[in-house]
Amino acid sequence: MKERILAYCRQFHLLEQGERLIVACSGGPDSLVLLDILAQLREIYALQLMVVYIHHHLRAAADEEVRFVQAEAAKRQCPFMTLGVDVPALVKARKQSVETVARQERYRLLREAKDRQGATAIAVAHHQHDQAETVLHHFLRGSGLTGLCGMAPRTGDIIRPLLGVSRTEIMQYVQEQGLQPREDETNRDTTYLRNRLRWDVLPLLQQINPACVTDISHMTTILQAEETWIQTMVQTSARHIVQRQGEDIYIKQAPFLACPVALQRRLLRYAYETLCGERQGLSFTHVETLRALFQKETGKQFFTRQWRAVRTYDAVILTRQSNTPLRDDTACVPIDGVGDYDLGMVRIHLDIDRLYGNACTDGQIDYARIPDGAVFRYRKPGDYLCYHGYTKTLKKWLQEKKYPLQDGDNCPFYATVHKYYGYTAFRRFRQ
Repeated sequence: MKERILAYCRQFHLLEQGERLIVACSGGPDSLVLLDILAQLREIYALQLMVVYIHHHLRAAADEEVRFVQAEAAKRQCPFMTLGVDVPALVKARKQSVETVARQERYRLLREAKDRQGATAIAVAHHQHDQAETVLHHFLRGSGLTGLCGMAPRTGDIIRPLLGVSRTEIMQYVQEQGLQPREDETNRDTTYLRNRLRWDVLPLLQQINPACVTDISHMTTILQAEETWIQTMVQTSARHIVQRQGEDIYIKQAPFLACPVALQRRLLRYAYETLCGERQGLSFTHVETLRALFQKETGKQFFTRQWRAVRTYDAVILTRQSNTPLRDDTACVPIDGVGDYDLGMVRIHLDIDRLYGNACTDGQIDYARIPDGAVFRYRKPGDYLCYHGYTKTLKKWLQEKKYPLQDGDNCPFYATVHKYYGYTAFRRFRQ
């Protein structure tokens, strides 16, 4: 099996000469075999291995496993370290599942160890059966092509040297080499979804197709290559459709609507990942709602706790939600000559310039015509503009001027406190 794993590592360029690796080892059969094989490949690649055990504080047996893994590392002349995290406490605080929190913290600590040791990658012991379980898990959640690709041989700084071999082959190697791995009793607990897939669902599928684990592995290899090609096409299309402006993402309406539906969905996921830096958090319902937003009128919005989308006259803008709002709806500052005015998080500087003739533009105000009692405040529903002798809703005026409505929401105006034909009179003020 050593030769197969070596060939797999060469095929996908998982190991580099002289590199330093973090080897994640729990003492179970999979990770113990990973450690044993990498120790044998050490001479070929001049590898420097650091063995790391992550203590989740979930099981009493973990204390003994720490000592076991330390001893196994010493047998192979590998340095060892253990890092711990109180997963039960974090589960309560985050209101997430044990599986989710344990996975998040495990990778966080492994990366912490990698950075501390100056390593280049983290080796984990996922194999073909893990791949099959992952694909089935994603399939049951209604995943698209990306999810059905499963795990790649390399994902960023994570490498998976055992992904080309099965659990059966790993257990056979354990017996042949006389290894004595530890067994995590929670791996048999079918209250966890992955364990149900492992012990209940996958055996049933193997009754229908004994080679289903290998076949699923082959399928992921095919899909991963196709996914790479599709992502190249998406990035090419995104160059003239998706644009970053400051912290926001602009998706141009006309070229977006000209794309096939499949590409539209990909572009939206690309835009979301560009905005948030991750793929998680954008569901199929979110994607379809965003697609529908392109057909809505200007000003329509869709938002979650983390982000929002606003339809403008020629685009949809994605913005991250801020815990500190830019505007303060209660702010109302009387205008009293030249100077600075603080309105929530915004500071307005008012200057007076001498102009000759009737030269005021939309960005300027005739200071002599500002009525007594005028104040700076933010736009509110029902506001009207007093404009060249007639009134117009401020919302409509912003649309005609092609200002994004969220810019109008976050930009101060000056207003009189009296009513004009039953409406508040306004003029535009640029910062």
